[in-house]
Amino acid sequence: VRVPAVLPRRGPPHTHRVGPARHRVMTRLLVLAAAAKAAVAPPRHLVVLVHGLSGTRADLGYLARRLEADGDVTAYACGANEPFPKTYDGVDAGGARIAAEVREAAARLDAVETISFVGNSLGGLYARAALGALRDGDGATTFAGLRPVAFVTTAAPHVGTR
Repeated sequence: VRVPAVLPRRGPPHTHRVGPARHRVMTRLLVLAAAAKAAVAPPRHLVVLVHGLSGTRADLGYLARRLEADGDVTAYACGANEPFPKTYDGVDAGGARIAAEVREAAARLDAVETISFVGNSLGGLYARAALGALRDGDGATTFAGLRPVAFVTTAAPHVGTR
């Protein structure tokens, strides 16, 4: 008995027809997948990402995608200090803009319970200034109505520059 080196094809894969029973199963699986996706609880943790000098919200895009892969995190990249010249009017002004933007975002995200900040370079100083404006009162332990979890800065000049 000779076995052919290459088995004959029944046609291109895109022309393969699915039988009615298999079609019903595939349709049911798609419906179940959509229902499961809708039933998933919304993220409960807000991570605010703040860019540095002359930056844009896209600067921390990779970090945002990695954080949101967790499923319980909403990464919010601030754009309050865009376009370019806005990063030159001082840390207090930039922090106030960030605080206003974060308050609006927190109000829109009903399920969010906790908040963290990640600031890169000058964004670290902006985030620190924003925290002062976001505190819910003297002695309060919440910021914009949310419990704080983490405050992270990378390459931020907290002690100044020479």
